[in-house]
Amino acid sequence: FRSYPQFAAKLTSSTTLRDGRPTLVIQRSEDLDQIFLRCIQDCVSEFLASHDTEIDCYDRILVAVPPTINRASMAEALGAPADRICAPNASDRDPFTSSVAALWECLANAEPMESGVRWLIVAAGAGIEIGCVEYQH
Repeated sequence: FRSYPQFAAKLTSSTTLRDGRPTLVIQRSEDLDQIFLRCIQDCVSEFLASHDTEIDCYDRILVAVPPTINRASMAEALGAPADRICAPNASDRDPFTSSVAALWECLANAEPMESGVRWLIVAAGAGIEIGCVEYQH
């Protein structure tokens, strides 16, 4: 887990009333996706080094990122084949900090896992904060 407070102003949120209902308002810098990718690359590199492993050791890489970050960009940032990347489907709705929950739908829809399959799970959230964990079935 890493926090990148130097980028905190790149992603802000507040609530406001719209039609009498509280609404979450998210403001993003235009370069936010690139910042997320750089922070993810940094955090994953540190994670791999601290676990004495390489990205190629993972059968699947599950990522919780804003839907504006595509699979090819994520694969390039991580140095992994795009077909190993599993991410929630992009839609007209951004799960924002609920993207980890959206990840489990992706995991549930993945092909059945055999024993010994290794997953790298990467989550990006507001702050900017990045978390990594390994899951082995």
